[in-house]
Amino acid sequence: GMGGGMPMMGGMVGGMPMMGGMGGGFDVETAFGGAFKTAKEDASKKIHYVFIGTGNQESWQSSKSAAEAFQKAGFSCDYFESDGTAHEWLTWRRCLKEFAPKLFKK
Repeated sequence: GMGGGMPMMGGMVGGMPMMGGMGGGFDVETAFGGAFKTAKEDASKKIHYVFIGTGNQESWQSSKSAAEAFQKAGFSCDYFESDGTAHEWLTWRRCLKEFAPKLFKK
């Protein structure tokens, strides 16, 4: 499935002020036809907060570089890494625990 990519796509298309991706990873420069790269100036004004979380045992580690790219592009972005988990429920549960409270504070 699209997993963490769906909220990211929704944020770009629907203009949601906050979005989060949990698990998985993608390249900010090429994802969704380059939407984040080409629209970053406009998007960083519309999207107030981005959360990216992953398990440190996942088979890909592009989530951290994606978070760094969002930060470099001017987005307010937090990165969380779940210790000892892979692409699994415990990762997503821990990510949600970190992400949900921030929805009400940012």
